[in-house]
Amino acid sequence: MDNCAAAAAELPFEPRDPLGLQSDAFRLPTFCRPVKYEVKFTVAETRATEFIGEELITVMVLAEGLEQQFMVFHSHEVSIDDIELWSTPERRFTIPPNAQTLSLPSQTCMIRLPAPLRELCSIDANGNGQLQLHLSFSGSLTTPMSGFYRGGDDYFVTQFCPCDARRCFPCWDEPTFKAKFAVTLVVPAQYQTVECISGVKIDIGRPSFPSSHPPPSTTVLGNMALTDHAPVPSTPSSSVPLHQWRFMESPPMSTYLLCWFVGTYAHIEQRTRRDIPVRVYVPPPVENAEREGRFALGVAVKALEYFEDMFQLPYPLPKLDLIAIPDFSLGGMENWGLITYKMNRLLVSATSPPAQREHSCRTVCHEVSHMWFGDLVTPKWWSSIWLNEGFARWAEFRCADTLFPQWHLWDTFVTDCVEDTIILDGLDSSHAIEVKADRLQEISQIFDTIAYSKGATVTRMLVAVWGDDSFVRGLRHYLRKFSYANAATQDLWDALIEVPHEFPAIQDPVCLWHKALCRPAPSDTASSLAPAPPATVAVPTPAIDTAASSSTAAAATTPATIDAPASAAAASASIIPAVDSTSTVSSQLDPLPSKPRQAAQLPLLRSQSQR
Repeated sequence: MDNCAAAAAELPFEPRDPLGLQSDAFRLPTFCRPVKYEVKFTVAETRATEFIGEELITVMVLAEGLEQQFMVFHSHEVSIDDIELWSTPERRFTIPPNAQTLSLPSQTCMIRLPAPLRELCSIDANGNGQLQLHLSFSGSLTTPMSGFYRGGDDYFVTQFCPCDARRCFPCWDEPTFKAKFAVTLVVPAQYQTVECISGVKIDIGRPSFPSSHPPPSTTVLGNMALTDHAPVPSTPSSSVPLHQWRFMESPPMSTYLLCWFVGTYAHIEQRTRRDIPVRVYVPPPVENAEREGRFALGVAVKALEYFEDMFQLPYPLPKLDLIAIPDFSLGGMENWGLITYKMNRLLVSATSPPAQREHSCRTVCHEVSHMWFGDLVTPKWWSSIWLNEGFARWAEFRCADTLFPQWHLWDTFVTDCVEDTIILDGLDSSHAIEVKADRLQEISQIFDTIAYSKGATVTRMLVAVWGDDSFVRGLRHYLRKFSYANAATQDLWDALIEVPHEFPAIQDPVCLWHKALCRPAPSDTASSLAPAPPATVAVPTPAIDTAASSSTAAAATTPATIDAPASAAAASASIIPAVDSTSTVSSQLDPLPSKPRQAAQLPLLRSQSQR
């Protein structure tokens, strides 16, 4: 034991809380950042109720934090058995239990160090430090549908969004702390697929590519492709043969996107134009894969190609898996490279009702769009979650309408998004698209209709104002600029403005909309508009109206203009305000019946008459 280890063993217990760890609104300090996680999980039995974990975290310590004498990370409902700090491969010391402080409100673990981090790190040329944390831990598989859990007696799966990775392993469980992941699973060897269907013809109204024929393999899935597997000796607690499965190292990503699955599933496969394998996994028997999975597989392949063309950014991972989970709390979850779905959101058959096929198509398109919006570029904090969900809701309609123009999905957009937004914005309980969310309970609550539907409606409004081509060019610039990093709403506005667009007079088109409860006040909206030309002026209106039918779908991609009002303030007053939710849709469009209807409201009225 060196001097640091001896000093750590003598650290006294300090009950004080100078960092605010006892607050459920606690945010992790930013002077320590994970760079890479090497994690290994062992499930010793097919009906196990516990797992064993081990991890090595490479941590970068920024120069401004080298004088600190503590580290804080998330851990919740995980039993930490051992913590070691590795300054160098030869210099390691153990953090004793009396130097560890667990906090239930903030779900964190603070470790106090025997010396400042400067003395414990290796310093690079930029003045930043680096060290490694080695932790051994264990946890329960019985938490229903969150963390790492067992579904019935048939499979094991993870669900980490928004804040449940900490239930599985100690980590920096906030979206801004992106890191690489190298995952290894040790599981019973008897989990194997039944069969792989080859030569499946995908009928989604477009020419399909012939599927490949991968050999049957054990159903162990993760974000990345498998690199190798081999049998390992059984542990004292295991009575069945075990196999170790190792995945490729991932690109930098947030903890909530990490995912793996172990079970006995059947699958079908098809490849994109770039030879990316796309697979749909379903519970056995194997006939389910062909009968219920082929529609979703065709949609997923076409959606992946569609968004690659739209964003002009190739899908960055080596494969994409879609899997139906019987015990799953969400409709779908955009784990990077391994999208998990509720059964009825992914699986449909030829005899399924048209509405169910439409819903499945939209859900698949929604989650595939997240591979860019949410996974490649992730919000800095949950208050900007609409950058994920609002854009994905808009993108799902755009993509699905391209695949199935006969469905007239922009009509559905009016009822599913615009009208829902108008109704909810009329309630006292409504909130802005971007809302402060610091506490865990608040984070879970902001995944609501406002984030999804109003976010999509404002996005659609911006498309109509700026024009489809200009808006998409701005999105491409935004995604390239923040790839493998994090962004906030203002970063999106800045990126859009940096790209030349068709309305250079508008400098801040909807910056105020994401902050307003219902809509920006007339004076605020007026300040975001440049002086209006004498004939027409482009203003942010709920412009989903022009795409209300297939005959007008093309018009949705063109800039929307209205007759110029007397002033910019009058223009903003013509935007539909929120009213009481008990009123009818017609009354919401005209809260003041005695006042003549503004021209900006007419397109929405037309779209309702056409339905």
